[in-house]
Amino acid sequence: MENPVEIQHEIGVLPERGQRVRTREREKAKRRGGIRWLAWAAAVLVWGGLAYGCYLAADSYIAGIRQELQDIRQTNETRLDGL
Repeated sequence: MENPVEIQHEIGVLPERGQRVRTREREKAKRRGGIRWLAWAAAVLVWGGLAYGCYLAADSYIAGIRQELQDIRQTNETRLDGL
């Protein structure tokens, strides 16, 4: 059987003070916090890039339609002048 001091050490209790020692948990929480922040930042950047790309695609599509309409107007004006 293990010594009570070793058992207390394993469960993270200091025998002299009775306080819990959570250094590993704190370090993991800090790392998890950093990873969570990084994951959120990456997700925001990806979604922002996707939204901006969609905006540029829509703008290009609309500009193409406007150009086609302009060409049709010019063609119609030319044909009307010929009549």
